[in-house]
Amino acid sequence: MRIAITGGHFSPAHSVIKKLNKNDNIIVIGRRFAFEGDANETYEYQVCKKEGIAFAEINAGRLQRKLTAHSIPAALKFPKGIYDAIKILKDFNPDVVVTFGGYVGLPVALAASILKIPVVLHEQTQNAGLSGKLIAKVASVICVSFDTSLKHFKNKNVLLTGNPIREEILKSKNLKPQTSKPIVYITGGSTGSHAINNVVYEILPELLQEFIVIHQTGNSKETKDFERFEGFHDMLDSKIRKNYILSEFFTPDEVASFMGKATLVVSRSGINTVLELMSMGTVSLFIPLPIGQKNEQLENSQLFANTGLGEYILQKDLTPNLLLSTMRAMIKEQKKYHKNAEKAQKYVHYDAAEKIVEQIYFYGKRREERRTSQSPKD
Repeated sequence: MRIAITGGHFSPAHSVIKKLNKNDNIIVIGRRFAFEGDANETYEYQVCKKEGIAFAEINAGRLQRKLTAHSIPAALKFPKGIYDAIKILKDFNPDVVVTFGGYVGLPVALAASILKIPVVLHEQTQNAGLSGKLIAKVASVICVSFDTSLKHFKNKNVLLTGNPIREEILKSKNLKPQTSKPIVYITGGSTGSHAINNVVYEILPELLQEFIVIHQTGNSKETKDFERFEGFHDMLDSKIRKNYILSEFFTPDEVASFMGKATLVVSRSGINTVLELMSMGTVSLFIPLPIGQKNEQLENSQLFANTGLGEYILQKDLTPNLLLSTMRAMIKEQKKYHKNAEKAQKYVHYDAAEKIVEQIYFYGKRREERRTSQSPKD
């Protein structure tokens, strides 16, 4: 079968790719660079390059809910995004398009609809994003992660599948730390978080006295966070330096290992990260991104905190002293949080990827049969 998959929310997409038949012909359509004018390659592009998965770049405009300086440029890019998506799909001729939402997925889904290619949509969030709602109008089936999303897709073919969890995460679930010191994993996501990094920088000497710190800074050339922390790292005494593991970007295997061994994770609260940490029962402290669709990351943080497995701090309230004191208190109260791990894991569907793959083959099969029957015979 020929399957086109849109990047954007790539962790669940990658989980699904790994469950597909090895004989399937797969292409990922997404962004090569995280931001315009930036030389930093996206997570999906790096993974595809490493694993030899075909990749097609598309430059689509972000949907703007409010009128900003970016609204007109984004609107002008949208028709070109559809045009480019049509060209990519015509060249690849997939039997089905699978999209995990986001602004990259919308022009690809619309192009698929124009070309009469079935679309399988997966919605990760607790509700539904703007792109997801629009893609749903042309989708053959909508797979959702939470039952709270169902109300946004009335009169549509909707299936509760859950959100796919990466194999690396599942394999690292029961890892044990090889140290007596608590391990803290600090991350702002694949592109990093300048706001979190700034606060961490102020308390890093104290953190390194008490904990082993694994820190993913991101690789923004504008903020130069990695260079700042690298300079700090190089000036540390050798005895302390070994307590500080620093990188711009960690591989999926490394992230899974860190999450499995961590005493505490400090992170943004994208839904994929939240569900992965729930699946592992890892105590976590979130600083939700203050911008985004309908306070999505705040809702994710609240969901996690309500299970009793962690806490969150709003970015507007974040100070070095508050972050340090909260981290110390949470590490001290590990047993209290771990008692709630089972409650958190009820939100995790461990067979989500398999369920989505079933839908991919169901809706792609008819077109595959038609395509193969029309192909020239030897």
